Amino acid sequence: MPSLPSLVLDWLAQLSPVFQAFSWQNFLFLMAGLLYGRAAGSVVRAAEYAPSDYNWRRLHAFLRQARWDGAALVEALIHQTLQTLFPQGWPQRLWWVVDVTEREKASAKKIPGISKVHRGARQRGQSRCLWGHRYLVLGLLYPAQRRWQALITHVALVWGRRSFEQQLARFLGCLRAVAQGLQTLVADRAFGSTRFLRLVRHLGYEGVVRLKRNFVVHAHPSPARRTGQRGRPALYGPAYRVEHLPLRRMQKTRQRRWIRDRLYWVTIWRGTFLRQGVGPLEILALRWGRQGRMWLAATDPTLTTDEILEGYNGRWAVEPAIHECKDLGLGQYRGRRMAGVRRHPLLIAVTHTVLSLIALGALPVELPELGWDWYPCETTVGQVQRRLIKWFQAFGAFQPTSKRDHRRRNSSGPRQIKWAAA
Repeated sequence: MPSLPSLVLDWLAQLSPVFQAFSWQNFLFLMAGLLYGRAAGSVVRAAEYAPSDYNWRRLHAFLRQARWDGAALVEALIHQTLQTLFPQGWPQRLWWVVDVTEREKASAKKIPGISKVHRGARQRGQSRCLWGHRYLVLGLLYPAQRRWQALITHVALVWGRRSFEQQLARFLGCLRAVAQGLQTLVADRAFGSTRFLRLVRHLGYEGVVRLKRNFVVHAHPSPARRTGQRGRPALYGPAYRVEHLPLRRMQKTRQRRWIRDRLYWVTIWRGTFLRQGVGPLEILALRWGRQGRMWLAATDPTLTTDEILEGYNGRWAVEPAIHECKDLGLGQYRGRRMAGVRRHPLLIAVTHTVLSLIALGALPVELPELGWDWYPCETTVGQVQRRLIKWFQAFGAFQPTSKRDHRRRNSSGPRQIKWAAA
């Protein structure tokens, strides 16, 4: 059994029905290595938390050959996370966020899942395309004291143009088996397409998506002037790009809101329009400053304007969460088997969820404080991991098992050079 706080072990024990008895031990060793930051680059380093007679090859077998279902792990993780965050009862509406990220791998064209991806924002010295893995990241948006907090609950490998629809459908299937009530997905304009909106509505969920300016919507058809007009009635009225909407026919409001790091007076126009293949959409057109513009679409007409804006504002919480997952080891798995490439991100999601629950205070683990003057915040995911490492150094019974650590442990000290007397 690895050395972990008792509350963390009890929380992880709720995921044990997903694994067999042989695989459960390997899962705990991998989780210990990821929580302490020792297995971010290679899962072999997680064997340092195992007994001396443990074979490190079992860790690779756990990712490549062990019989455990990733969908069952996601369901158990979502259920346990919601039980921890809302012990008295789940809210009527849950907000979820979806995003896509890339992880570049140089000289790795033979690794499974690697594809050539166009680089949208290119920096100096970077090529137009990159070779790497693309991941579909889905997380739970939890309203903290001053801002939203994103808890990554699922990371799936994307290997084709339309595979994100399959991965998203699988995740929503897992969500339907666990969560109850209204579920709303928030996404950026990369998902502002008819396919995404049709998929979300077909599966019985709601969505709030940012639209591109060339997104075309239709107004409701006007009633026929003549009662005896021949032909079937029109289903769609005139077409508009969202950047050229008839603002005079829409409801107008004005609010003060934070955009990035400044406070602006934001003018909001709201109206109901039609989209072929999707149905009615609530369209919000936002303007602030001189050139600030944004267009949002919501599939649920019962959402108020403030709820739509606050829900989309929580989408920005997934950006630091993705960087935290990359620091924990997302995309750094060095295996060349497709099973390991797909399963390793699920363990990163479990690790990020555990650290986020400790940071939010939902999992009250007593950890020593670092007390840094230049970084006073102790409740971030990275700082919680550093505090966990300090707890491990103070209270954990760590016995190094690698040959390199044994040599360091048994060495008498630094080698001294003796100069011969002249």
